[in-house]
Amino acid sequence: MADARATTRRTFGLDLARSVPLGIVETLFQTFAVLVLIKHFESGQMTKATLLAMSKVGLIASFAIVPLLRLLGWKTTTLSGVLNLASTAGIAAAAISGSETTFIASLVLSAIAFMLQIPLMTHIYRANYPGERRGQLFGVSATVRGIAAALFALWAGRSLEADITRYQPLMWIFVACGLLSSITLFLTPSPPPPAGGVRLFDAFAWLKSDRVFRNLIVSWFILGSANLTCVALHVEWLANPRTGLGYDEFTVSFISVTLLVTAKLSTTYLWARWFDRTNFFLLRLILNALFATAILLIFTTRYLPVIALGFIMQGFAFAGGNIAWSLWVTKVAPEEHVAEYMSVHTFTTGLRGVVAPYLGFWLITVTSPANIAIGAAFMMGVASLFILPEVRLRPRRKGEALTPDDPGV
Repeated sequence: MADARATTRRTFGLDLARSVPLGIVETLFQTFAVLVLIKHFESGQMTKATLLAMSKVGLIASFAIVPLLRLLGWKTTTLSGVLNLASTAGIAAAAISGSETTFIASLVLSAIAFMLQIPLMTHIYRANYPGERRGQLFGVSATVRGIAAALFALWAGRSLEADITRYQPLMWIFVACGLLSSITLFLTPSPPPPAGGVRLFDAFAWLKSDRVFRNLIVSWFILGSANLTCVALHVEWLANPRTGLGYDEFTVSFISVTLLVTAKLSTTYLWARWFDRTNFFLLRLILNALFATAILLIFTTRYLPVIALGFIMQGFAFAGGNIAWSLWVTKVAPEEHVAEYMSVHTFTTGLRGVVAPYLGFWLITVTSPANIAIGAAFMMGVASLFILPEVRLRPRRKGEALTPDDPGV
């Protein structure tokens, strides 16, 4: 028991330290890379879609990461740290690049390596954090990560507004943060490797045998496809004067990063506590409703205060969504198969992540952003139907588990 508490404390301390550089690096993939393509390279629609879509290939390939870990015989944290270093190398290549093609290719490779490690991180959280506090511990780190992202985006947006060519020195900040993040991963206590063999597609067998998992995967795929299609257009809608509102760099970064992340971090811990204590399916339905409402507010008006309110609501939804997306498989998966369940989840996330940007940038050429948002909100309603039967409307008795590894409250 004492060893378990020491492992939890060390993992949490290192994850907290990692959250600052990680939050900064995430702003590169979420906002600043697309902003550079729009303002510096003046890239076309499909070029921007390619960056957003191809960066999700790592999620698709992540189903192979657990068999690879077993094959190599490495520690979980070692492989995660190596992948993080590879991601950092990609950012460094983009920093020294002067061409649009090399910039995109480098960041795509960086994002692929970055996302390959996600099932490994979920396995680490499942093994090193106690179930009754897993969401809360993850939520504290996520809050710190959000603060770092918001403050950095505010400063970086001002810097790029003054001179867009400053993006190259900015890239070296991302490189330094990537190196710091890698160091914390190498120092994190490593749990035993996930159980099972090295056959490549073993994880997908859980879709056949686990009905709850299957329904959640289908629901999440529909919701995520609709949401990612709209999220891919955030910067396009705010920054491009031809297809959107044409705001300056500072306004774009303030609205789409600082404001959203501030709203996200202000409620992350509350969502984390709720994740630990309540019916997960009910939480998922509430998140679906928040995402749908936010998208409608952002894309169906040109009135900036309403758009800002939409980003605030989306920040609230992302706060809960981040906790749920990262940890939900710990609610339904046997302990020794958490990484496999997560790899299926990240695989399907990657599929929609590749398609959604192309779909979004194509749709904006044939219809209005308002129509895209209305369609997305409808699909989120459809997604909710798949998990509605799982919601228990009666009160849960003390000690009764909703799903495997769901502690009683």
